[in-house]
Amino acid sequence: IATSGSVSVLTNGTTAIALSTYFSGLFSSASIVTPPANGTAALSGTNVIYTPNVGFKGVDTLAFAAIGVGGMSNVATLTLTVGEIPITPAFGRAVAMNKTLTLNVSSIVTGSYSSITVTRPANGIAYVNGTVITYIPRQGFIGKDSFSYAALGGPVATSAPGTISIDVVAD
Repeated sequence: IATSGSVSVLTNGTTAIALSTYFSGLFSSASIVTPPANGTAALSGTNVIYTPNVGFKGVDTLAFAAIGVGGMSNVATLTLTVGEIPITPAFGRAVAMNKTLTLNVSSIVTGSYSSITVTRPANGIAYVNGTVITYIPRQGFIGKDSFSYAALGGPVATSAPGTISIDVVAD
């Protein structure tokens, strides 16, 4: 019996996927019944070696089956989500004392991600709404502060944290 499944893979990379993970019962080999439309798939034993087309990002599928002494199993689908690891670069901004700083990081963060998260700064608060980070310095604080942010999940992976350096200046 073959069972459908899903895997996340990197854009412009090659990924080996153990189809045996999706098989139950006795089987001796695997078969690609329908190849992916947006990449290539080659069998190596019961592993499929998937390579997305150059620059492709999105969802691709391939159909596969197990082969055993009783013949070919049912056909199952492997859904391949192709994306890039997000990158959250470090940057700095200034804000006046007792004022709010709003940062839309959608044009700064690259790659595939589903949400943004932040750590707590030492001298204020930071929170996220979508791709907008809001920083509010502690009342009366003047000086340097910082916090980290990361792009989470997406189809592939979570970014390494990036640091946002804040210079809180007198109004």
